[in-house]
Amino acid sequence: MTTSTSTSSRAEPVPGVPRKYFRGDIEGLRAIAVTLVILDHLIGWPIGGFIGVDVFFVLSGFLITGLLLREYQKSQTISFLDFYARRVRRIAPAAILVIVVTVVVGFFVLSLPRAQEILSDGLWAVFFSANWHFASVGTDYFQATGAISPLQHYWSLSVEEQFYLVWPWLTLALLVAFRSRKRIKLSTSTARDHKNRQSELVGVIFVLVVALSFAFGVYSSITNPAVAYFDTFSRTWELAAGAAIAAFATQLGKLPAALRPVLAWLGILGIVASAFLITPEQLFPAPGAALPVISTCLIVAAGITGPRRFLAPIDNPVMRYVGRISYSLYLWHFPVIIFMAVFLGSSSVLYIVLSLAIMLVLSVLSFHFIEDPIRRSSFLRISPKKRNGHRRRVVPAGTKISVGALIFIAAASLAIIVFAFGRVSPVGTSQPLTAPQAISSTGVAADSSATDARKAAIQEALRAESWPELSPSVNDFGTNGRSVIATEWLTDGCLGEDAARETDNKANTEHCAYGNASADAAHTAVIFGDSLAISYAPAIREALGSDWKVQILALAACPVSNVQTNKPGGAGFPECGDFRSWAIGQITTINPALVFLSEAEDDVRLASGATGEAADTEWRTGVTSTLTALAPVQGKVIMLNRPPAGVTLYTCQTPLSKPSDCVSAVPQGYQNRDALLKSAFTAVGGNARFVDTTTWYCSANQCPSFVGSAPLLADGVHLTNSASIALAPLVSVAVAAAQAPQ
Repeated sequence: MTTSTSTSSRAEPVPGVPRKYFRGDIEGLRAIAVTLVILDHLIGWPIGGFIGVDVFFVLSGFLITGLLLREYQKSQTISFLDFYARRVRRIAPAAILVIVVTVVVGFFVLSLPRAQEILSDGLWAVFFSANWHFASVGTDYFQATGAISPLQHYWSLSVEEQFYLVWPWLTLALLVAFRSRKRIKLSTSTARDHKNRQSELVGVIFVLVVALSFAFGVYSSITNPAVAYFDTFSRTWELAAGAAIAAFATQLGKLPAALRPVLAWLGILGIVASAFLITPEQLFPAPGAALPVISTCLIVAAGITGPRRFLAPIDNPVMRYVGRISYSLYLWHFPVIIFMAVFLGSSSVLYIVLSLAIMLVLSVLSFHFIEDPIRRSSFLRISPKKRNGHRRRVVPAGTKISVGALIFIAAASLAIIVFAFGRVSPVGTSQPLTAPQAISSTGVAADSSATDARKAAIQEALRAESWPELSPSVNDFGTNGRSVIATEWLTDGCLGEDAARETDNKANTEHCAYGNASADAAHTAVIFGDSLAISYAPAIREALGSDWKVQILALAACPVSNVQTNKPGGAGFPECGDFRSWAIGQITTINPALVFLSEAEDDVRLASGATGEAADTEWRTGVTSTLTALAPVQGKVIMLNRPPAGVTLYTCQTPLSKPSDCVSAVPQGYQNRDALLKSAFTAVGGNARFVDTTTWYCSANQCPSFVGSAPLLADGVHLTNSASIALAPLVSVAVAAAQAPQ
């Protein structure tokens, strides 16, 4: 994050204060902001540490707008060439350095597909479009699943720079619009009053921008919160709030001296309270960010007229230095956190201590040898002499060294990336994905020995000391394992709202009937549920054989349990209830011999907001309601419990890892929900059967990342296509057990 065109505000004073006045409190606020963000990402404490970004946004709007207003008051115009040159000098060198280093390290310590994804993230970040990139690929800042990009934090930098593409132009247009048409001598008090009046009128428009953006932010946070978090338009009000403080600086400078410490400490307490009271469950950024934004504005406004001794806790040498290097700290902290987790895991004290030490050392070095020298240099600086046709001043040797080092690092890194693209995976070469073998007509016969064979294969995987030849290999996984999920989902588009062929979720199911189209009800099976259900489709089809007709009725993120949920991004999902009711009607009409259910019981997406026991009760009631609705079906209704969430090779299998590094434990929450579903099915009775699939994936609560030659999870949640097919013998055993007399 950046908060000024200069790291120190000595050279560029804020509005309404003496030119030599240095805002140490602003440096202290930067220190607080970056510390909160680092702690949030490193240890998840305090729970609202992410509000540090909102503090940065306000400071950025205040400082940059103050610079623009001062430039206009001095020259009656704004030099956009100078403005953007300053932004490039201030932002680009350190930002590009971190991007390049992150990409290069990724190619050496991560799986090839993940490294390639980080390269793509880096390209978006270079062009300050990271926020739209992460929003478009479905990134949810608060509910991240799968691999997290070490460059994800560049979204906020992108928001700022997009804001500054427009803000100087708007500011100049407003200043010109409110300029007096009369000729006024600048030395008179009338001229000063006019300048103040002009800034205040501009400030009124800025307040209007705050109101409009805030209103849009509230709407966006309600309808699509995952996108709203990254949305420049949902965030503009935060930067504009700081800009309004700059515009009203003269009036704020008249605040009573006795009131200033009160405002400042209210602001400090407000930021601290925000860090502990604001949670990811609240609507964010609007209205959730209102408290930290207002609190930051109070502190900034309180210090308008000059230094204050009452702010020693944030205005002291240590805090000022941390604030001075806060931009470098912000850039380096997230790549360090992500990569150190690869080496040490993310739960040890050593991981925390080393991560803090490494990010601090890197930040100090990059600040003093790259960021600050280039910022202070004449690089891209248009001096008065240059404007008059004279020669530019000589670039200092230190700056030449810094720029040269940056260019060398970038060139060398690009060469390394080219080499890395062609490297041979040390854990198995990539092979083209082949179409699944033809399904036999009779399927897979039920054999009780399949269960013992599976247990033995799991135990062997848990004992493995080196990586076997896997199919598919990690190089085939694609982005976050997307290329190796069930073919019925990835290729055939049978999961509504995700790779679907039809926009209508019900119509999309029509082409998703497999096997014998003329099969009677006695040889018809239906797969009903969400993405967890369709992940079992390869296994079910393989187990039953092509003599059976298998109909898929699936909708992404829509559980079979009759509960009201939101979409993964947090938006409302009324389509789910409609689809569920329709699907149940279809099933009762078809009256198939087998109905397979599976779902993700995700408490976070419950529209009620229930947690703990209340959520358990809601899920139990919901699944009971669905089973009751399916009671008229004469065939067996079988729920295959979802796999325990675990480790995916996409993130875990690297040139540095071994199989034991990728073993995960069965989550306690999974075990609790497993017991709840069992009891619900037992209570309903009839034709409903619950199959506890835990032993299909784990032994003694330890779950390997592969079994035999098949990687288990594509993205930490969903089965790979090959892993699903390998479960066919176990599905056959489960069907036989369900059909046996009770």
